[in-house]
Amino acid sequence: MPVTVLDQLRQDMSFSQLRFYCYKNQVGRTLHIMTKDSPEGEMVVRYFTNSTQRPASCRSFIVLPDDTSVASQHCSYWGNPGSQDHKWGTTRNAEEDRLHREPIFARPGLKHILYTIPGPRSLLYCDDHWDYEIQHSAGDKWLIFVR
Repeated sequence: MPVTVLDQLRQDMSFSQLRFYCYKNQVGRTLHIMTKDSPEGEMVVRYFTNSTQRPASCRSFIVLPDDTSVASQHCSYWGNPGSQDHKWGTTRNAEEDRLHREPIFARPGLKHILYTIPGPRSLLYCDDHWDYEIQHSAGDKWLIFVR
């Protein structure tokens, strides 16, 4: 696996947790979770830095007080589209893109994902999905923190 920017940052800073935050005005929900300071949380950090093993979603993160997302409340629906294998990410994304391309894909009835690929198509989703065709607007935020 090639060294990613996040992997290099971990080597330089030695962080042990990730925090995901996003808010999209037109969706009206905030996704705000942080990996636990536990073996389960550590597996998530390893997955996004230098491991190919997708970790289990449930019991690997805590929901922060301002979270109102559907995805955070349904970790048992996370995983590969169609299978909901209860894991972070999906198998269809390249190693170097997994932090931005569906690190969370939940399907409790409808699809709720985190997807942050800026560019010509501006695929920016926060607890919504491309099927909804909800555009992003001023005031929307996507942040990933390390600790």
